[in-house]
Amino acid sequence: MNVAEKIALECGVKISQPYIDRSFMPLSYDKYIIFDTRCSNQAGEYDFFQDVLNLIKPHLKENNIKCLQICTDKNYKLSCDKTFIKINKKQEAYLISKSSLLIANENYSLYIASALNKKSIGLYSLFDPRNTAPIWNKKNQIIIESDRDGNRPSYSQLSEKPKTINFINPYEVATKILDCLGIKNNFNQIELVHLGENYNQQIVEVVPDFISNSDFLKGNQINLRLDLVKEMNGEVFRYWLSNKKVNLLTDKDLNIGLLKMFKSNIIGLTIGPITEEYNKQLKN
Repeated sequence: MNVAEKIALECGVKISQPYIDRSFMPLSYDKYIIFDTRCSNQAGEYDFFQDVLNLIKPHLKENNIKCLQICTDKNYKLSCDKTFIKINKKQEAYLISKSSLLIANENYSLYIASALNKKSIGLYSLFDPRNTAPIWNKKNQIIIESDRDGNRPSYSQLSEKPKTINFINPYEVATKILDCLGIKNNFNQIELVHLGENYNQQIVEVVPDFISNSDFLKGNQINLRLDLVKEMNGEVFRYWLSNKKVNLLTDKDLNIGLLKMFKSNIIGLTIGPITEEYNKQLKN
């Protein structure tokens, strides 16, 4: 039973068409779609929206369709034409009412689109959409449900690793978006082979023969290619390990004392041929 039907049954009332109050938002775009990347549970946030956007962007440009994002401060910011972070619910409703399509995680904005009879694509994983999907104007709703690798929904009660929302194929989402907009595409002919758990994480490889400011590459995962440095400078080595999270790749024995000093910043160690004695020291 859908949650709206359950509430209606328990309250002894009939479900009617809701009224959505709106507040004007000045916007110069005539035609646009909206990505709502928010979700009340982090496990329900789809991590491949940027990949979807990269796929459809050339098609949107050809058809003069803009792209907006509604998100929180903590959400990843997509390369959209405009991003909205701190607007009220009435303004969100106005933007949705003027949009050509809404793409969202399991989110209340799907209910807004449903009540306003706007096209929407909802990505579901935490709950069964039969229970939680909006009940109004279903002909304009497209539901994409994760296969969860054959498991049942977690109902936000379990810590998901990997996140089942990410089992949804980005090519499928891109295809549905363009189909909704009436734009021809051939994405359904592309077979997705594999998406690894760390696929969307940006990892930078650095040859540590220089020093920059303390904010350089801050927050990035770094492969420190010590194997490509002929002679390691101690000061440079300290700089890279003092304020960065690094995976060390080396074909030389490193100073154990230095490694101990920066142990908390070393997320991995990949070493070429080493002696048995040095291997024991590293393990210790």
